[in-house]
Amino acid sequence: KPLLFGRRDGCLVFGLPGNPLSALTDFLVFVLPAIRKMTGLPGAGLPEVRARLTETIHQKPGRTWYRLVRIGLVGGRFEATPVRSTGSGDLVSAVRANGFAIVPAEAASVAAGDEVRALLWPGVELS
Repeated sequence: KPLLFGRRDGCLVFGLPGNPLSALTDFLVFVLPAIRKMTGLPGAGLPEVRARLTETIHQKPGRTWYRLVRIGLVGGRFEATPVRSTGSGDLVSAVRANGFAIVPAEAASVAAGDEVRALLWPGVELS
């Protein structure tokens, strides 16, 4: 947050936040899918999977959160491990992540073992 979206003279305009992780998140979740769709590329959105959380996530309810996670395949199932971050300027945490766990706006927490919607970043190869 904040994210600006609008049209000017028939062109789509996106305004991204100044913090690096916020800008990365908004670009991957909103801008990249729009660019792919406008250019006719398949798979407009990031690939989405259901993943089991390995640790509990706590958030302030009221808006949807895209939490940095490391997604892997364990026993044929996706697992998402939250990546610790000191805030939206912490680029080191982004290097450790390969996706987002989506925490619904109404949730104050999502428990370890629960399944969440997870988005894989472009170019992610799971092993």
